[in-house]
Formats: sequence, structure tokens, C-alpha cells
Amino acid sequence: MLVRAFGGASQTEQLQKAFYELYLRGNDVGSTITPITNAEAPILYIEPGVFTITKTIYVPPFTTIIGAGKNKTIFRKTGDFDMFRTIGSESFYDGLLGNSIEVFTPDSVANQSRNIRFEDMTLQANQSGTSVSSDYRSYLLRLESCRDSTFKNVCFTYSGGSLISDREVAVGAVSKNNTVCTNNNRFIDCDFIGTREAAYGPYTVKDNTFVRCTFDYLRRGVIFGYTQAEINDAGNSITLPVEVGQSGPQDNVISNSQFSNVSEEAFLASAGTGNKSENNRYGENVGNDNGGDPAYPIVSYGERGNFSVDDTFERTYNLAVNIGNTGLLTYHQK
Repeated sequence: MLVRAFGGASQTEQLQKAFYELYLRGNDVGSTITPITNAEAPILYIEPGVFTITKTIYVPPFTTIIGAGKNKTIFRKTGDFDMFRTIGSESFYDGLLGNSIEVFTPDSVANQSRNIRFEDMTLQANQSGTSVSSDYRSYLLRLESCRDSTFKNVCFTYSGGSLISDREVAVGAVSKNNTVCTNNNRFIDCDFIGTREAAYGPYTVKDNTFVRCTFDYLRRGVIFGYTQAEINDAGNSITLPVEVGQSGPQDNVISNSQFSNVSEEAFLASAGTGNKSENNRYGENVGNDNGGDPAYPIVSYGERGNFSVDDTFERTYNLAVNIGNTGLLTYHQK
């Protein structure tokens, strides 16, 4: 099934109509259409080409899209907004886009965003459509309390050439609370290139995995939690490691991945336990603040009970000693 079959005045509208018609119809009151389940989810194939996205595309549960490959099927956003944002199954669509109601914070695990699958595509932020602001983030993919989803062979990138975006983030991980949270999502064979962070989520995020991924030309890599210098989306200075009332990242794993040019931390978990970096290669230009002496820890945990296993650090131990908290691996005891 191809996206253009659903009509629409623009590529953005075509894609939104396709998502809602395939994966959300049946939620409207009095509908004779049975809401879809994961076992019944059709596959939406996206042909090669560049698809210009001019506003946020909302992604219902069970959405399954497969492109023609990285750098073949390209979704390119042209403004200051989240390109793809997941929604819960309480969202509403009756056949008219203007009547749709998107629910981002479902009240239960049963209604949260889930079972989404993106494969073989590039999600790109367009340089000309991006403003520069250090206090605000927008995302190529924003996971709102999303669980049990897979993103495979996806390139998340910024079209700024050798420049790193000041505000575009590849993946945002948001959670309503410690139960209805972003968990058990898999990123497999994905590339994260040129964005501010590869993934950012100062919330309770659990059991998410990054396997055989590439991280290059980033300000920071996978950041689960706040740091002292952080400003949240409301513009307030942060004094806690995670959002109030949440326990922070737990049991997230990055494995068999390559970090090449990352200015600051490659993997940070400011709170929580069970997080692990395993069998990754961290290049000599990780944590060096764009060159020179080590300036940031490569892997940094806010609590004990997190791990680095069989990792390779090209920034040798001799270069990392006597620099306080900017060594290869740091643990901060509460």
C-alpha cells in the first residue's frame, strides 16, 4: 500500500491521512469500523524520494512504515516543530483531519503509544528551516510514553553539512509517569548524525536498546537525564537530575555501536540503575569539545549500579587522569 493512494493537498497531508486511515479509524464514537490491533496492522510502503514535511505528523499505535532504504526514502522537515510524534489509542479520527483529536498522555498502559515500526528511511532536519536556540529542542521523532516499538535501519540527520544543530534532536523520549513511560523500544542499525543529541529524555525511560548504531558529529549522544547546566522546555533552570516525581532511566542498553565525533558525553544517565554500555567503541574525538584535551566524561552515571562492559576507549587512560569529573567513566554518588 502506497502513501499517495490516500490523497491530500500536500505530502504532509497525504502521510497524515494514510496513518489515520490505516491505524486510527474506528476510534470515533458510533463507528462501524473495528479498531486495528498489532496482528492486523498493514504495512505502508514509502517509495524512494524526498518527502517534504511542513508540520507535525502524528503517529498512532501500530503504525508500520517501510521505506526503500537510508538516503533513498527521505522525510525532510522544513520548520521548527517535531516531525513525527507518537499518540495514544484514545486519539480520535472520523475521516476528517480537521476533526482529529490527539492524545499524548494516556491514562493507562493499555492506551499508550505502542507497537510502532519504522524501517529503511532517513529522517532529516533541513538547515534552512531550523532556528538557533540553546534553550529549546525539537525532535525528528518524539516518543510520548511509547512502548514496544522498533526503529530499524533509520538515519536521523541534520542537513547542516559539517555543522552540528543547536536545537534539533534525533529522538525525544517523554514519559507521563513511572508506569506509563517510554519503554522497551529498539533502535537497530540506526545512524545519528549532526543533531544536538541522538536521544534525549529526562524522564523514567526503561529497557530501551540501541544496537549496532553509529553516532557521529553530535553535541551529545544518548542523554537520559538533566545536567546542572540544563534548561527544560519551559525555560526553567534544572536542579534535579530528572523530572519531578519520576525515578529516571532504568535498564537501558547501548551495545556494539560506534561513537566517532561527539563533543560532550556519549552516554549519560543522571539517575536510575541498570543502564549499560557494552562492547561499544568510543573514538578519540569523543568528549573533547571539538578537539584538544578531554573536557567531558565519555560515559557518565549519576548513581552506582550502572555498567560499562567490554567497551573500547580510544581516548586512553593516560589522557584522562587528573581531570576531575572529565575522565573516561564517571560515577557520581548521591
